[in-house]
Amino acid sequence: QVSHYFKRRKMFPTQEIKEERPDGSLVVSYRVGHYEAIRNILKSWIPNIVILEPEDFRKDFLKDVKGWVKRQENAA
Repeated sequence: QVSHYFKRRKMFPTQEIKEERPDGSLVVSYRVGHYEAIRNILKSWIPNIVILEPEDFRKDFLKDVKGWVKRQENAA
């Protein structure tokens, strides 16, 4: 649904489109010195992204998002 944004403009200077899939989705890669450099950019694209790798970043990102959801539930 949002792949055209990534094709039209780089979201981060090292963005590289690795694959365009038949369903219109893209596999995009980023080279970063620290995960923090890309974390907030990726958060802005939830729920339209899936982090494929690296696995440790995917797990840490998911933990961060789950923590945010839990804080939202407890605030109600």
